[in-house]
Amino acid sequence: MVIKSEQIYIDEKNCVKPLWQLDTTNYIVTHYNEDTHESEITHFNAECVRYHIDSICTKNADILRDMVCKGEILDYLNEFEEKVNEMIDRQVERWKKSDKDYLEAKELGHNDKEAGILNMLTLQAKEIIYRNVVYI
Repeated sequence: MVIKSEQIYIDEKNCVKPLWQLDTTNYIVTHYNEDTHESEITHFNAECVRYHIDSICTKNADILRDMVCKGEILDYLNEFEEKVNEMIDRQVERWKKSDKDYLEAKELGHNDKEAGILNMLTLQAKEIIYRNVVYI
């Protein structure tokens, strides 16, 4: 689905185009910059953003439509990705301080085991945070 803002611009070929556009299938935000007279395209590859867009589309696409029309969608998605990653990192750091297996592997210099446990902790943090923040 492509969500287009109601605000438009007319390009040099007299084509009417939206000022903001969100392609929810390909996870692309397109914005026409009125200062440079260029379209700026931002691709979102982070799974948390993709899953979040999919979740909102399924439950209430009007939320996205409203952000697109207000020109807030790009900032929202960028900030969302940053906040989710920060939450995951903070949770993993908490668990690293108390996980006996991780601390033992680190102390003994078992780098492969340490990395494996760290990956597991990251996946566990994602599961919790995605369930409570991404899939709204």
